[in-house]
Amino acid sequence: MTVDVALPRPTRFSIGRALGDSIRIFARNVIWLAPVACATRAVVLLAPEPAEDGSTLAWSDLILDDITDALASGLADAAIILVILQILRGHRASIGDMAAGFRFVVPMVVATAIANLPWTAWAIIDQLWETGNTLVSVVARWLLIYAIALTVYVHWALSTQAIVIERIGPVAGLLRSVRLTKGRRWAIFGLTMIPLIIVMALSVGAWALPNLIAVDQWLVDALNYLISALSTAYFAVQTTVLYYYLRREKEGVESGEIAHVFD
Repeated sequence: MTVDVALPRPTRFSIGRALGDSIRIFARNVIWLAPVACATRAVVLLAPEPAEDGSTLAWSDLILDDITDALASGLADAAIILVILQILRGHRASIGDMAAGFRFVVPMVVATAIANLPWTAWAIIDQLWETGNTLVSVVARWLLIYAIALTVYVHWALSTQAIVIERIGPVAGLLRSVRLTKGRRWAIFGLTMIPLIIVMALSVGAWALPNLIAVDQWLVDALNYLISALSTAYFAVQTTVLYYYLRREKEGVESGEIAHVFD
């Protein structure tokens, strides 16, 4: 595994530094982040596919879809967080650091499932709200649920990092994230929107690809899978960088003391 070791940084939080370090670490380590993210995301293949006639999924299928999505996210975070933390601490990471994160998969999946509740609510509303199928209604509901989801996200963005690094449970991890993000949520929102817009643009491009050139559907599906996996890996890197800098700023924890999980 090739990793890039970061140099010590000032404790003052900076949006530019957090974004720059996230992109830099992701780009220099994409050679192992990409296969890890693709492998951990494979669990979403267990979820049922949408019906070709456009009908909605059954309740059991919706629940399974949410579970596999949370599991994929939890597995990716488990494999990535401790490695990125080692890089930020100025240490060289190993396969053992990646494996160590899997001890915390269950609480991470629970925390992720809780954080994903707005999207679960969206699926429920989409099934029950049968009279609002006009384009305006669909867009309005989508914008509303997206606003709620982002509000939840900026509060709980660091929960999985807290669970792994501080060895705490899912609820404690969510509460810890709320404390660490306090006063910096607009910054987290901005840092989230920049890569999210890029991911959305790439996804739209992949969706529109068959209309531009002759390609097989399997290639489009593979491209969408890769985009989703890489976006999951990037956000795991970015939220770990955020956790590291916010904890240093708020608690004055130095790079050598920020985690005892390696001891």
